[in-house]
Amino acid sequence: MPERRHRPTSSRRLLLAALAACAALAPAAAAAALGEGLDSLEGDRLRLSARALAPQDLGRFRVHLLASPATTVRQFAGPDGVVFAVAWDGPARPDLAPLLGGYHADYRAALPPRRPRTGARGARVVGQQVVVETWGRMRDLHGLAWVPALLPAGVGRDDLR
Repeated sequence: MPERRHRPTSSRRLLLAALAACAALAPAAAAAALGEGLDSLEGDRLRLSARALAPQDLGRFRVHLLASPATTVRQFAGPDGVVFAVAWDGPARPDLAPLLGGYHADYRAALPPRRPRTGARGARVVGQQVVVETWGRMRDLHGLAWVPALLPAGVGRDDLR
């Protein structure tokens, strides 16, 4: 008698397809947190399965870039090596908890009761210590978070690109 192969039912196939789609769309873990040093850059690179590009020295600060298929993260570090701003671009919004680190609670407390809608205009959330801006459209999302108290002298929001 020939051996029968187990064939998944249509509901099981649908469930497997849904799980695969969710896994493909899930954003990768974010990079170094605000207020932390760049010593964690290699761990962040591995966690993102990203490649680290050569840092850009822009005089008053350096930009460290991590590029992965899911997200590109730029870390802005002052002369002391402390990350004062983080920016991201990609098809999905990254998990902000690892990006914001210790400032995540301040961001969450500053969120309005209804989550701000991001569209072409974007959203801006100003906490007591951190500012987070998000903008973009589906599959083309951008964001910038910075700690005003950590900005190097002479550096403003417009310098963070």
